[in-house]
Amino acid sequence: MACKNFKGKKLLSYQGALTAYCERAPQVFLFRMQAFLERFAVKHYGQITCESPWAVDRVREIAPDSDVSLMEYGVEESFFHLDRTPSDTPSCFFGGTIYELKGISYLVEAFRHPDLAHVQLYIAGKGSLTAALKAESTPNIHWLGAVSRETLQQHLSSAWCLVHPTLGDNSPNIVKEARVMGLPVITTEEGGQTQYVKDGESGYIIPIRDSAAIREAVLKLTHDRETALNMGCQGRQECRALLNVNRTVEGCLTRYRTMLNSDF
Repeated sequence: MACKNFKGKKLLSYQGALTAYCERAPQVFLFRMQAFLERFAVKHYGQITCESPWAVDRVREIAPDSDVSLMEYGVEESFFHLDRTPSDTPSCFFGGTIYELKGISYLVEAFRHPDLAHVQLYIAGKGSLTAALKAESTPNIHWLGAVSRETLQQHLSSAWCLVHPTLGDNSPNIVKEARVMGLPVITTEEGGQTQYVKDGESGYIIPIRDSAAIREAVLKLTHDRETALNMGCQGRQECRALLNVNRTVEGCLTRYRTMLNSDF
């Protein structure tokens, strides 16, 4: 309502595609209400920035006449200085909210399969599905709960890969953080995170809601330690350049200058 009523120049940083999320997975009532209002609010902004081409497409679905541009949000500097020290035995990491949109149930299903009994999965985060999924987990699945930034970085450093089987995501920080560290990523084709992963080179891009595809990709990436290390290095420098926070600062300043000098 504030956006609609304010008559001055307005810039929206679009960091959550609420309408798209509700279309892809069940959401709580408040979230659905926010998504309903999103359809009316977004079109009232003069300029909109998005973190990924996927998000740009989602904005244009609900506000086709908006002036939308792509602007990456950089990764915290500390992630650029972390060394990868993969564990002696294969391990994977997931970090995020434990609810349906993140595809977490398909991840747990994949790791319950006997083929992955030798691979450890560490899950950081909390959410509505935690108790149910924890109850049906096998011994190779470890639930960490909410973790500190330092603990998160330690797990990313020791993991052989990040697994992010989302049903839809704007531009998840965990994927960006993993890639600037040089960690390979297994993720789905639905979301902005695909721009940081090259299928078969720096990770694997798989269909949504497919535990078998998750399992197959994990088996490929954890075949040996060198494979995990080498795949993580692919495209790392490009990701570091793209996700440098100074680039984000300059992008913000450029848009502010444009707004100040424009008539809209």
